[in-house]
Parts: sequence; C-alpha cells; structure tokens
Amino acid sequence: MSNRFAICVLASDKTGDIEIILMDRPMRYAFGKNVFDVLQEYKGKFPTMLKSLENQDYIIKLQILEVNIQKQSEIYLATDMFKGFTFHENSLDEETIVKPTEFSAGEPSGSSYHLDNMSET
Repeated sequence: MSNRFAICVLASDKTGDIEIILMDRPMRYAFGKNVFDVLQEYKGKFPTMLKSLENQDYIIKLQILEVNIQKQSEIYLATDMFKGFTFHENSLDEETIVKPTEFSAGEPSGSSYHLDNMSET
C-alpha cells in the first residue's frame, strides 16, 4: 500500500468558504517533502508544519468533478498549489484588450474564356 498525502482544508476569502482536499503534488510543493519524510519526521504525531498553511495566501488549481457541478459534493480536489496570491479586478486595460481583426477570404470566380476571332452572326 502506498502512503500519500490527503489533507482536507477549509479555504476562505471575502467571497466565502470552500473545502479542498490537498493531495501529494500540492503538499510536496508547499513543504518540499513527500509523505514518507513527514511520517519519519513526526513519527505518528500531528505534523506542526501544517500550521504554516494558516492565514497564508495560495493559488490552488482545483479539479471540478461532475459531483461538484451537480451539487452532490462541495469538496473539491486540489491538483496544484502555489504560494502567494495576486488578483487584480479590472486587470484588462485598453492595451491588453483583445480586439477582433478583420478577416477576408478570396472568393473563387467562375470560369471565363476569351475566344478570338468569333463573331456573332
């Protein structure tokens, strides 16, 4: 049986709360350790390093599953996590707004022939 991180956290901001399960990858990023290192270091005791997650800003990439969309589950799976948080409302200014470009495609014309020395009679 393989040992893996699976830690459920409650994340919140001014918009509300969300329950997130942090698996191996986000936890290895946050602590630079795998689950075996943590088990060896804390030997069955509560890993105090988890307290370092409190009151910190993170960007967390979530996997949205069908059960989340159907509201059968309000617990989301984190697939990646990065320290820090920067969000700028109205971050698009006039220079960064993508404007549509005109596109024109040539249209094929019908066949045309030029016949010399033909006259109407």
